[in-house]
Amino acid sequence: MRGQLQRGKWRLQDNGIGIQELSLDFTSGQPVYQVKLRLREFSGEIGLNGSYGAGLDAGTPVFTRGGWKDPTTLQLEQHWPEEGGQLFYEIRFDGQDIEFTHTNMFGARGVVRGRKIE
Repeated sequence: MRGQLQRGKWRLQDNGIGIQELSLDFTSGQPVYQVKLRLREFSGEIGLNGSYGAGLDAGTPVFTRGGWKDPTTLQLEQHWPEEGGQLFYEIRFDGQDIEFTHTNMFGARGVVRGRKIE
């Protein structure tokens, strides 16, 4: 998928953190994401090569960086400095499907699957 993934939107199964949809777009110079939760949406840039991209989550700054673990697995790290929050994601791409693993800053982990809708 690395290099092949241009953009996409995936609908995720019901999950404990409330993520319903994930969109990724690698067509511009700075990759971007959008997350649709049950009660809100947030979006921003994905920094690569160790740098952070900026975004907003209900008016609160959120910073995201990512990189490819292997040709089919994207790793993302998000920080909410005002709230002291941090999340880690690992997204494994398999054709139209994804496996979305999320881990919070305390080590609690969840795995959910999703299917491409766009």
